[in-house]
Parts: sequence; structure tokens; C-alpha cells
Amino acid sequence: MIILPSGKLTFSLEGYWPGEKFCHKWTDKVDLPLEERLVEITKGFILTIKHTRNKRLESEESDRLYAIEQELKMERARLLKIENKRR
Repeated sequence: MIILPSGKLTFSLEGYWPGEKFCHKWTDKVDLPLEERLVEITKGFILTIKHTRNKRLESEESDRLYAIEQELKMERARLLKIENKRR
């Protein structure tokens, strides 16, 4: 895909944030240039970083719990095997 220059600067954060209400794309406008939106852009960065960090922490916790469940399952299977051997 070829993008032709329009003379307008667009600044965006790439990613997928379904259902989130924060802005992640800013474009130069005649009445409101990007230079005047730096606070808004910074807030967008902060919200995006917080959201991404929270999702990563949730994923890590889910992975950790899954690993514990798998260890318990393997331990139960090992104990069952020992019990069956005794019988």
C-alpha cells in the first residue's frame, strides 16, 4: 500500500485496545495543531502504557495459575499411579 503525503502530520500508537475509550491517534488540524495537543498526547501515552501493563500482568497471572494447576494435575496422577501400584 502506498501512502501519499498529505502535508498533515499524524501521530498514532499501534495496538489493539477493544472497548477502550482513550485516544491513540492524533492528526494535525488547521485550528488545532499537534503542538497544542501535547498534553492530550502524553495522557494518551500514559493510559496506553497503563492498559498494556495491566493486560500483561493479567496474562502473567493467568499463566502462573495455569502452571500451578498443571503441576497439581501431574502430582495427582503420580500419586494415583503409586496408589494403583500398591493395590
